Amino acid sequence: MNLFSASLSRKSVMALAVVGTLALSACGSSDSSTPATNADGLKTLRVTMVPGVSSLPLKVAEQDGIFEKNGLKVEFTEGLDVSAWQSAAGKQFDIVFTNSAVYAPSIAKGLDNTIINNTTNASDDYVSVTLATKEKLNKLSDLKGKKLGAPTLTGLTAESFKYLMAKEGVKANEYEIVQMPYSNQPDNLKAGNIDAALTANPYYGTLEREGLVMWGKDLGVEAHKAATGGKVDTASSSMYAANTKWVEENKDTVDAWIKSLDEAIKVIESDDAEARKVLKDWMKMSDQLAKDAIIPEYTTKVDAAQQQATWDVLKSNGTISGDFPADRIKVYQG
Repeated sequence: MNLFSASLSRKSVMALAVVGTLALSACGSSDSSTPATNADGLKTLRVTMVPGVSSLPLKVAEQDGIFEKNGLKVEFTEGLDVSAWQSAAGKQFDIVFTNSAVYAPSIAKGLDNTIINNTTNASDDYVSVTLATKEKLNKLSDLKGKKLGAPTLTGLTAESFKYLMAKEGVKANEYEIVQMPYSNQPDNLKAGNIDAALTANPYYGTLEREGLVMWGKDLGVEAHKAATGGKVDTASSSMYAANTKWVEENKDTVDAWIKSLDEAIKVIESDDAEARKVLKDWMKMSDQLAKDAIIPEYTTKVDAAQQQATWDVLKSNGTISGDFPADRIKVYQG
């Protein structure tokens, strides 16, 4: 097994050094173990997942029997407890949902987890998270003194918005973000209860039909570009990680997991209607919302350069401090 230790700097945004045998960190969980095998000979994997468009390959792999074909029985726990899940890797869970806003900070605090796969990247071509307003935004600083609705008050989206506003000279105390589910945003925008919303795929169509205007740029992507002088122009809010010792002990299982997701991605690419049906049934979407959803280009490949770009965003915001832990960032290579 090869693990990559990501070493990134502003001069060299991404430089990866192969590590053939990785020394186990004294920090982090030592509770990793081989997955149990059930009566059908399938290895049981306990996996956390945030439901949404970005996680569709996992659901397709489950519903189409792809995991089972590759020798896995996957037990999903869905939720939004992303930060808490990081320390549960190798304990309550085998594989946990992560993203660049929580992974590197958790490593800096002493956890020893390895990113094993991505699912999709936002870019100039695919906007995953953006802003909705009643009038077209000429510049982000137009939102100074305004109230915004967002599904969560932390994470990459909120941090990216805060960073971009600061870049335009607007302090965090010069606007307000209130927690608000995506489904409540259209009515509250129209009623004037909020002036803008941090919204996401697949809700753009719903908002536009209500006469609202999309900013048209991805918040995470724009923050990464600003933080790196344009060198990092993607952003992922959906990755999966596991305790490093567990990864080392269960290479075949990790490979089967990634193989399953790659096969699910091929299914999505070949059958758009079926992919939307899985999304609709799983997320309990209306026919229109499922039709509105942008099915992105999925990939399990990880862009490690995103980790430092997000770190720089968080550090600039005052959310974290200290140097980027480049020597402890690990990305799995089968």
